[in-house]
Amino acid sequence: MDLDRRVQVRLHRTGGDGTGFGSGYLIAPRLVLTAGHVVAGPGTVSVCLPGRGPERFPAVVRWYRRDARTDTALLEVSEERGWLPPESLAGLRARTPQRWGAMIGPRPLSVTTHGFPRVRREAEAGGPQDEQVEVTLRPGAGSLAGRYELVGADAPVPGQLPLPAGGTLWSGMSGAAVLAGDLLCGVVRRDRQAGGGTRLTATPAAVLLADPEFRAHVGAHTGREPWVEPAEPARLLSPAEWDDDLRSPAMPPGAEAEAVGFRGRHEELRVLAAWCADPAPFAVHVLTGPGGRGTSRPARQLAGMLRRTGWVTGRLRPDLRDVPAAPPGGPGAPAAARPGFAHEDGPDLSTLDTHHWLLLVVDDADTRPQVVRRLVEHLSTTRHRVRLLLLARSDGEWRTDVMGASAQCRHLLARAPVHVTTA
Repeated sequence: MDLDRRVQVRLHRTGGDGTGFGSGYLIAPRLVLTAGHVVAGPGTVSVCLPGRGPERFPAVVRWYRRDARTDTALLEVSEERGWLPPESLAGLRARTPQRWGAMIGPRPLSVTTHGFPRVRREAEAGGPQDEQVEVTLRPGAGSLAGRYELVGADAPVPGQLPLPAGGTLWSGMSGAAVLAGDLLCGVVRRDRQAGGGTRLTATPAAVLLADPEFRAHVGAHTGREPWVEPAEPARLLSPAEWDDDLRSPAMPPGAEAEAVGFRGRHEELRVLAAWCADPAPFAVHVLTGPGGRGTSRPARQLAGMLRRTGWVTGRLRPDLRDVPAAPPGGPGAPAAARPGFAHEDGPDLSTLDTHHWLLLVVDDADTRPQVVRRLVEHLSTTRHRVRLLLLARSDGEWRTDVMGASAQCRHLLARAPVHVTTA
């Protein structure tokens, strides 16, 4: 989380009937994400970057939804009165925009939320102070209602001033972003008023991005189509981003640029789509071709198509490599000192376990055969549909050799279809 993106949101109600207050988070230079009930009702809206000072800037509600599943709003800050976005959002179109995340598995996930609860008002500071809350997101709680439940052991520490009438200990946290690392997973909605510790509810980011109008507003402000990334295996996966340096118009487009439409590859995409549509729980497909667009572009197109139909997609990080035969530090060196992983050590692949249909793409599979085998060994035990797409420059022994793999793994790799892409 970038702390300079946190904002205070106020609704100045018509007729002088008090002021509504909540938290918010800038997801673009002028676009604030907050809770819908914070800005509900007639009045004018303002936002404040408390790290800079008390000045309040006018804003308008561009998107609003408040129902059983969603309590969220998007505010656009006016460019009048000298609004300047925080440093972390400078040059947004030349860098990765705000990333979005969603839980895909059954295990609890540690997340963080920052906001401005009323209980933290300090007399000498003249207003709410910031609070950072470490909580656990439990996927088995609230899922049937389409919301997240955030549970923490610590209760908020009161400030020096009393709570406003009708307020709870966490009043003012509504609208705070819920983040797992760099992934924005939700927006705080309400305080459950737990008897001990903390219990908050949140609107999941996946619910928001399922709304075409919400996506359109975010895309208009960032220049990129937003999509949800799996949160638990984030350390295994590359960020879903454009890798090109868009600041230079002379920079030739790479495999991720999508500056050129997907032409002449419809047959490849049809074959891959049919492979994904097969009802088998687990399957492997090998795509070979020259570097760059040879395999990356069809894989990217397939992932985009599947995401729009509800699949979870991800690309394995390129720095997760096979362990060399004699790693630096000798055979007894701790696993943390070794690059990548082999069968017996390395990252926790159980973070990939999900009840959603999953596509996992592995670039340069021919250079990391042990990684491939460990993935096959783990993912082949799935009870839900999983597709492992291996991208390589050529087919060969990296796929067919035993390399200590189980009989089932060898069988799955031996039977995997190999498709040679067109140049």
